[in-house]
Amino acid sequence: MHDYLGTFFTEYRHPITILGITNDYRPDGGIRNLKTAIEFKYAATHGEVAQALGGIFEDSRGYSGSLDWTRFYSVIYQTEAFESEDRIRAEISRGGITWKAIIVTGSGSRPRRARPVRRR
Repeated sequence: MHDYLGTFFTEYRHPITILGITNDYRPDGGIRNLKTAIEFKYAATHGEVAQALGGIFEDSRGYSGSLDWTRFYSVIYQTEAFESEDRIRAEISRGGITWKAIIVTGSGSRPRRARPVRRR
């Protein structure tokens, strides 16, 4: 995604940092001239969609108040139609968050981790 967004937005950067008071936050990327930060989430199960939403709620609190980054997008890629875009947007707005959610559904899976070699 970084290469794709960098091709279309000359001001796209990753990673970026949003300065906090006691903690700095690092969205996955951002378009500087649009003051737009972007978070990418991946969900291979219904539970991971819920986990991604929890991450969005958490991120939104840390990113709020920034003068450099004032617009926020979250892209959730789900490997099956676990949730609809309408339901996810309703959940986000119900929590009082003004982020725009983009839901993409497609095939795919995480790469398998190599098993550690056991030595005897």
